[in-house]
Amino acid sequence: MNKKNKLIVLGGFAGAGKTTLAEKLAADFNFSFFNPDDFNTALRNVLEKDFHEVSFMAYDTLWHILKKNIGMGATCVLDANMCNDFTWKTLDGVKKEFKHLEIIPIILECTLETHKRRIEKRGIKDKEHLNLGGDKFENILHKYEFITKLDRTDIVRVDANGSPREVYEKVLEILSLKPQL
Repeated sequence: MNKKNKLIVLGGFAGAGKTTLAEKLAADFNFSFFNPDDFNTALRNVLEKDFHEVSFMAYDTLWHILKKNIGMGATCVLDANMCNDFTWKTLDGVKKEFKHLEIIPIILECTLETHKRRIEKRGIKDKEHLNLGGDKFENILHKYEFITKLDRTDIVRVDANGSPREVYEKVLEILSLKPQL
């Protein structure tokens, strides 16, 4: 393989803009796109279970298919909150398994007010959105604290309080990619 493939991980708390950014990045550069919410929705529909009942199965399935794509040389974009130790341990395992893989974890950071405003806005616009998996905002603040306090040398943190276009341009710069016209 001549070209080194990448795993671009877009993490952050709910409402940071991960999905918007990841979908645009994947579409603009023809990268494979992975989102745990998509796997969760599929499993909930097939198994007729709720969000929390299928979450671990969804993540296991996601990582299995993601690793297959990496093994085939694809550059992949992972849209995941990255707000728990389990996900970071899994990512570290991928790093050990695929030594040729360049992993770029980008954490999108916003103020709590920005997160809350965006979550409320998307809930109004899209009633089908998983909107926090049925949890209340106050009950998932531990995820915000986790990602804020996370101390890893491989993380690139991006201020995501601005417009999606501004944040996208920052990420393109970090990835040394040229925007598509």
